[in-house]
Amino acid sequence: MLLDHLVLVLNNLTTAITRFESKGFTITPGGINGPTHNALIVFFNDTYIELIALKSPRTRLMMRSLRAAGVLALRRWLTRNLRTRLLGWMAGPQGLIDLCF
Repeated sequence: MLLDHLVLVLNNLTTAITRFESKGFTITPGGINGPTHNALIVFFNDTYIELIALKSPRTRLMMRSLRAAGVLALRRWLTRNLRTRLLGWMAGPQGLIDLCF
């Protein structure tokens, strides 16, 4: 089993890109997928770190409010799918959130 990529959830993608570039990393623009956008730090063996954030800070605040109210926990209990998983990611703290093999 080989590591494909790591996923980092961030509060602000633009700020994260600037910080990673200042540390010497080369950032490849990713894309937009619904309310999120991303960028990649690709390594020589095609393993990469995905930097992902919500496009709107207001949406992140709303997601955190839904998490605090228990709505996301209820959804997670009722519906187990990728969308529910992503909602949990976007409502939580920033940082390493997933490993993909």
